Amino acid sequence: MAKINKNIYLIGMTGVGKSYWAEQIAAAQGLQCIDIDDMIAVRSGMSIANFFERFGEEAFRQLERLTLSQIQEVFPHNCVVACGGGTACYADNLSLMKAKGTVIYLKATLPFLEQNLSKESQKRPLLQAENWQIKLSEMLDLRKAYYEQADFIVSAESLNLKYFQTIMQAFG
Repeated sequence: MAKINKNIYLIGMTGVGKSYWAEQIAAAQGLQCIDIDDMIAVRSGMSIANFFERFGEEAFRQLERLTLSQIQEVFPHNCVVACGGGTACYADNLSLMKAKGTVIYLKATLPFLEQNLSKESQKRPLLQAENWQIKLSEMLDLRKAYYEQADFIVSAESLNLKYFQTIMQAFG
């Protein structure tokens, strides 16, 4: 497989499968896979939930922004990057990703996300609410405008590797 001259950034809501698909695409294409949330957890020495609880969302977003910039410096190409659910919505992150790579929005319906998150909503810091489904819906409504600026929008509900191979051909 020919290497690509930029990175692929997967964006979308929490629970849509960004980490899963980043791993699948990277393995199939012989690329490196990087998960921003995993990098933050390793660097901070704590889970994302613990980081949120201890330092708050603003501190997390700043560290997320720094991590994204460092990924782009150290790994400027040949990587599939699984972004956090809010990465594309903070500061100039979306512009940075688009300038340095191709952004793919994994789009999903609310019922799909609810099903995927039903057993792990308590692990997601931003879904800590009495009715996490309402919180999820509100987040989706707020983030949709950012997500829809991606280079490609694909339905997470009908994804397969063959579809991603078609997208990869556009990269050269």
